[in-house]
Amino acid sequence: MQPIIDKFNSLIRPALRNFAVADTAFVAAQAAGTGVDEARQAVMLAARQAAIELHHFADFVLTNPSPPVVFAAIMGPPSANLHNIGSRRASFHDVIDD
Repeated sequence: MQPIIDKFNSLIRPALRNFAVADTAFVAAQAAGTGVDEARQAVMLAARQAAIELHHFADFVLTNPSPPVVFAAIMGPPSANLHNIGSRRASFHDVIDD
């Protein structure tokens, strides 16, 4: 399990952070009305890079299975840890800011 966690922390989190930064810059450019095209290209590039990293990560997880874990024993009831995507409590930054 540790190699999977290490890969997530070293590749996925930075890619998602880069996307979040580019997305924030794109929103700011839209609000300012300047540099929108450049910001759009940057956010699209960051999104593609994050998607590629996530795809490679999925392959890595598939080929490096970890021993079975009883998540209910580790994390408690699932409803305590889930957020409705449409709620204000759910945040993209919950995943990338740890």
